[in-house]
Amino acid sequence: MSYVFSFRYNAVLLLASIMMLASCADSHVQTKRLTSKLIVQEYDLNGDGVLQGEPLHLQVMGATDIVAVDSMLIVTTSNRDALFSVINLGNLSDRVDFGKVGRARNEFLDTPSLFCKHYLEENDGDLILYVSVSGGTRSVNLTRSLAKGIMVPGPEEDEEIPRWKTIVHLDGETNFSYSNKIMESPDIGDVPYFSIIRAGEESQIPVYGQPVEAASQIYYLYAYYGFLCRKPDGTKMAYAMTIKDYLHIMDMRESTAISIHRQGGADIDDKVDSSFKVQNQDADVSDDYIILLSPHYTGDGLSSIRIFDWNGRLVGCHTLDRQLKCITLDSENQVLYGLDNVNEIFYKFDLSGIL
Repeated sequence: MSYVFSFRYNAVLLLASIMMLASCADSHVQTKRLTSKLIVQEYDLNGDGVLQGEPLHLQVMGATDIVAVDSMLIVTTSNRDALFSVINLGNLSDRVDFGKVGRARNEFLDTPSLFCKHYLEENDGDLILYVSVSGGTRSVNLTRSLAKGIMVPGPEEDEEIPRWKTIVHLDGETNFSYSNKIMESPDIGDVPYFSIIRAGEESQIPVYGQPVEAASQIYYLYAYYGFLCRKPDGTKMAYAMTIKDYLHIMDMRESTAISIHRQGGADIDDKVDSSFKVQNQDADVSDDYIILLSPHYTGDGLSSIRIFDWNGRLVGCHTLDRQLKCITLDSENQVLYGLDNVNEIFYKFDLSGIL
């Protein structure tokens, strides 16, 4: 698992350097501070059997992340001449590659990432995809890019805080982001919190836990690092910590939150876990479910998934017969897709008997 830890280490260092900042100077905003209700659950991580993965006859060089939407599999890559591969899940040979690294308006200065999954919007009939890049967030007109076979930029970012975007407060500054890059370089001892601003009122929801007392900044960053997923209908957000066994579910309409922590799992201020043992390796959501991908710490080196509904109820825990780096859920067909990026192999898992 050394490649996982190396990836996480580099990812957190990246977080500290490329945080997208935006000021919000509205003196009329009223602030309401909320707390996250903690629910502790006890369950067997691998108690509901093994799911068999079917390899897909699909090759995407340098694949880094995946998301399934509208019968398509969107794959980001490290290939500087084809940063996106969009594949028809009904016909895997039907594929469009586009996106290059460069300085033109329809190019990227760096390779993009799908940090915040399921952030897609419809704009005048076109599907707009948002991706994280160095220095901020870029939008891609997915519909037109597929039609033309080249990257077509989406609308320019609004300087105002967009509705349903995730907003994060830290050290008195107001930031918003499409991604999970929730901290830049906070003071040790702070607890980061999400903030929802709507109709002149701000609701602050802290990431659950006591301030971390750490000797090094890198441990603090690791303690709160995680995966942020937006419920497709825009009403809730799920945040799964990477090395701490917490899942936070935030209701964007009601301004409430719950935190699910597995009994016996790594606590936020657990110094024993300073070796950065990964608890949640990836996450994805649908309008009904939240799925967490975890390493399976046994000699076989397989992965496992935990499935929750949006009320925090555990639906199931299953071992996968493969070791995966990332997952995405096709809720319409009840299929989980996974990527083994070491061997560059894609898999599908049938969840029809589970969901």
